[in-house]
Amino acid sequence: GTFQAQVSNARRETTKASIEPRHWIEEGQRVARAFLYLFFRVVGQRGSPEMKTLILNCGSSSVTYDVFEIDDQAETVLASGIVEEVGLGSSCLTHKRPGQEKAVRADLPVKDHREAIEMVLDVLVSQDLGVLDAVRELDAVGHRVVHGGEQFAGSVRITDEVIQALYDNVPLAPLHNPPNIQGIEAVMALLPDLPQVGVFDTA
Repeated sequence: GTFQAQVSNARRETTKASIEPRHWIEEGQRVARAFLYLFFRVVGQRGSPEMKTLILNCGSSSVTYDVFEIDDQAETVLASGIVEEVGLGSSCLTHKRPGQEKAVRADLPVKDHREAIEMVLDVLVSQDLGVLDAVRELDAVGHRVVHGGEQFAGSVRITDEVIQALYDNVPLAPLHNPPNIQGIEAVMALLPDLPQVGVFDTA
């Protein structure tokens, strides 16, 4: 029907935008800069301003990711990638590091966004493709979120109250907010001590 056609069109448009490496980097930089600003403004400067952040963009059937090392001067891309066809039976992971050939793993059984994010974390610390010695090197996770309604005017630290507001705004972005929430909740389960920040398209 019409609704299924809209879902299919949205997935095609999301995939076309997400597979372009420049899109990964530009979107990730926007979220990383916003998080760095929030970190210095709210938390205060630490002894060392360098941070390693994982940036996630969870679509209806994909998880796009970037890992940045950032400070108040620059953002350095350590890795970028995408898990496609999440929950559709046979997923594919594409992983790219600067100056290296991209790695592709196909026919992967990824049933949901949590499993996709688990796979991303495994790749980031793997011996052959990794850019981290351990997941604990990450300082924060940033999420691109499509719709924040009228509650959010910029980057915000993810709390239970923020998650509830995202659920409340699902009718405003029914194709996009649910997977955004799934990504946030997956990170909460997998990395409960890691701070998360949302940056909203409506900001």
